Amino acid sequence: MAVPHRPRERNCVRHSTFGRQDQTHTFQGLGDATESERHARLSIDHARAQKRARRGAMSHAALAVSHLQRRDLEAAHAAGLRTLTLTSQVKSSCAIEAVQNLKQQMVPFGRHALVADFNDRARELLSA
Repeated sequence: MAVPHRPRERNCVRHSTFGRQDQTHTFQGLGDATESERHARLSIDHARAQKRARRGAMSHAALAVSHLQRRDLEAAHAAGLRTLTLTSQVKSSCAIEAVQNLKQQMVPFGRHALVADFNDRARELLSA
């Protein structure tokens, strides 16, 4: 199975020294939500220990996508809200792209209340 190419997002990850994020995206591309979640959680732990909001935002976004791959919208919403909180603390085009990607990943869930809530909150952040 080919891994989808995401040039802008990939560029942000490539310039990072944080291999867990790279592994997370690789497993997402392979459709392995379990391994993707594991690496995202490890990255979140490292980001928290190092007090890195940008890295934490991107890792929470990756965790949210892993939840969406398993169709767990409630867990994805929770991780998505944490993504928004952390993204609002930094100026990072990569973190903004992660939020935009997460919005796109939620499209298949339609007009669900959790999707609408995330989109409303993301709109505030993205329009700032």
